[in-house]
Amino acid sequence: MPFKSRAPVKMDSEAEKTSGGYTQAPQPPDTSKLSRYQTFLFAITCAMAVANVYFAQPLLESMAASLSVSPSTIGVVVTATQAGYAVGLLFIVPLGDLLNRKKLILTQMLLSALALCAVGLSQDWGMLLGSMMLVGLMAVVVQVVVAYAASLASPEQRGEAIGTVTSGVVLGILLARFVSGAVADLAGWRGVYFVSAALMIGMALVL
Repeated sequence: MPFKSRAPVKMDSEAEKTSGGYTQAPQPPDTSKLSRYQTFLFAITCAMAVANVYFAQPLLESMAASLSVSPSTIGVVVTATQAGYAVGLLFIVPLGDLLNRKKLILTQMLLSALALCAVGLSQDWGMLLGSMMLVGLMAVVVQVVVAYAASLASPEQRGEAIGTVTSGVVLGILLARFVSGAVADLAGWRGVYFVSAALMIGMALVL
């Protein structure tokens, strides 16, 4: 049986110029799972979470008057919140390497909303102290969100994504005192925590 030689494949002249006569390998598809919209949502989530830690600072006088405790005593709630945050860094953040990060984030946000409601419902100093510790404990969702965003981003966009998400932390710290003071003027210090709880639930639903 006679052997039939195959005719050489002719390349498009323009393609030959750009490829030097060789066929180009197909480019790998973009594997990034992180959109700009998601990055924005993560930044807002971080801002809200870290703001919960700082809301109390301009509200201490109102809290003390409402619960009939001295200003020096009520100041302990700020320390309790920071202590809860430190405990969360030790015991909750490492879970992000073991569990599904998205489920962990949603769980923390919902538990944070419950803790915020408990703060708003506090009728004595002890309940307020415990509730604020829980608020600080759940605020470490910030670290889990940053790690989750980094895992979703492509190598090319990872630096930008992390920078955008962590900028939400700075924004939350800067705006927390202003926002809590403004809301407290309209709805009292308890209203600050109820509003924040509602926002945390809403953000959890969006994510």
